[in-house]
Amino acid sequence: MDIQVIEPVGFCPGVKRAFELALQAIGDRKRPVYLLGDLVHNRHAIEKLQKNGVALTENPEEIPRYATVITRSHGIEKVTLRTLEERNAVIIDTTCPRVRRARDLAQSLEKRGYALLILGNQNHPEIRSLLSFLESSATVLKTKEEWEGLDMSSWQEKKIAVLAQTTFPGVLFEAFLKWKRGRWPQLEMEIFNTLCSETETRQKNLVQKIREGALTTVIVVGGRKSSNTASLFFLARGENIRTIWVEGPEDLSREMFLSREKIGVVSGASTPDWVVEQVVDRLRKWNTGEAI
Repeated sequence: MDIQVIEPVGFCPGVKRAFELALQAIGDRKRPVYLLGDLVHNRHAIEKLQKNGVALTENPEEIPRYATVITRSHGIEKVTLRTLEERNAVIIDTTCPRVRRARDLAQSLEKRGYALLILGNQNHPEIRSLLSFLESSATVLKTKEEWEGLDMSSWQEKKIAVLAQTTFPGVLFEAFLKWKRGRWPQLEMEIFNTLCSETETRQKNLVQKIREGALTTVIVVGGRKSSNTASLFFLARGENIRTIWVEGPEDLSREMFLSREKIGVVSGASTPDWVVEQVVDRLRKWNTGEAI
């Protein structure tokens, strides 16, 4: 087997920052430390934090007063923030700077009278957080079917601004713009590309490597709840190449691979470096005939 790691892999800068903030908070043993929801969408990362003594809960009401609370890197909902403040919690806000900028932009545009159209998953923590800081509702669209079924005739007199979830697939963002130009060319929209450049780089590098004909199989390493990992998986599969999604080395077996395969390993932005290394190490040991 030929094994290639498609850089960059491991934590993106925003996730690395969040993880380091969490470790620092855990190191302070003056008070109990809680994770309020998954810091990132990766079970290996969360398990490591739990082994270091942090408790995990989805319910802020379960957190005792004066505890240290580590919030998600995806952002925190406004009502949850108020609850924690009322409980005198020490809040470690690990919100990714890119996510925070997108949220601040949405608030600013709303105050300037724009109707907001957001490309993303309404149930994703990032979008739930963003929406909670708005005074009025916004239209959230996740799929081509959703925006192709949207009647925008009543939007003619509105000022419209388009933003995207930071991990929204770049190909879908471009597909939306193409649809808008073809279906509603008369509508004026201000487009704000709030996509994470790190996520876009991973996607572009993966597609480039596939189209060079250098691979027969792609292994995507990342959590099952990770939006950006899912984007990599579906992007690769859309290129008609054999694609395998694993959370870690435990999901691989020797029988999955032929000796002459050319394997590209890529990871989601919330995947720890050590998990990618474990996956690559297992493949290389199989390649040299070592038993595992």
